Amino acid sequence: MKAGSESNTWSSRNFAVLAVACLCAVVTPSLADIMYVVDHYDGTVLKYTMDGVGSVFASGLSSPTGVTTDPAGNVYVVNQNTGSLTTIMKFTPGGVGSVFATIGNGMGGFFGLACDSKGDIYAASVHNTIMKFTPSGVGSVFASSLSSPLSLAFDSADNLYATYPGNNTIMEFTPGGVGSVFADSSSGLRGPLGLALDQAGNVYAANGFEDQISILKYTPNGVGSVFTSPQYGLAYGLACDSAGNVFAADQIGYQIIEYTSGGARSIFADCRQPLFIAIQIPEPSTFALAGLGAAALMIGRRRR
Repeated sequence: MKAGSESNTWSSRNFAVLAVACLCAVVTPSLADIMYVVDHYDGTVLKYTMDGVGSVFASGLSSPTGVTTDPAGNVYVVNQNTGSLTTIMKFTPGGVGSVFATIGNGMGGFFGLACDSKGDIYAASVHNTIMKFTPSGVGSVFASSLSSPLSLAFDSADNLYATYPGNNTIMEFTPGGVGSVFADSSSGLRGPLGLALDQAGNVYAANGFEDQISILKYTPNGVGSVFTSPQYGLAYGLACDSAGNVFAADQIGYQIIEYTSGGARSIFADCRQPLFIAIQIPEPSTFALAGLGAAALMIGRRRR
């Protein structure tokens, strides 16, 4: 009886340790969010923890613009270079860079980047196209005959959203490339630049009219509202973290602005010339595995 009771006690304790470890892993994903910011002037990509501690992640770029991350944590940056040749650079999470794709023959002018759930990279061009690149860097035209798309963002169903500053619209594309108008000037869009989606599928767009940052928020079915009132600035880059906070790259104010989910504004960090932003939000499975690993370690120690 004593041995059985002890075995049952150990089983209950182990289960409790496992449950607590997994719960802690699942409910604290925001601690692992990582922000990447393109500094257009300095030719760098800056890396920030979500408490505002920054460092140089990559340097030596030439007029970099768009930035995104893939599910594995790799970072992609549009490198405009000094001539007509544009490249998309790929950096490992440790910062080792290589050329992911090269676009020549007058196909420069790429800005926003976005990555779908399969790891395909999409790039918006002022030449009225959106390009799609497989994880191995093979490119094709995803959509054409557009109106100078600028910023890109995906929802959880891999629908792609794109801002069109010239005609005051946000377009939505199905994974198969069928496009439709998601929002237009009737909802208050005026030269939309930055674009981001939160984890609930809400769409945020930063107006760029007359150097005033005003951010509009749209529900997944396109119902719009004012998220922030106009402030002096210009935001090409928007991003959302796992907690629902919205970040704007203020190119004129040389700052990264943070807005809570309720719209309260504060300065996240100073930056020379922030252009586009990407926030790497780890997949839930990452935390589940981390929790299981922690639980196994704790159980093993208790048995010694």
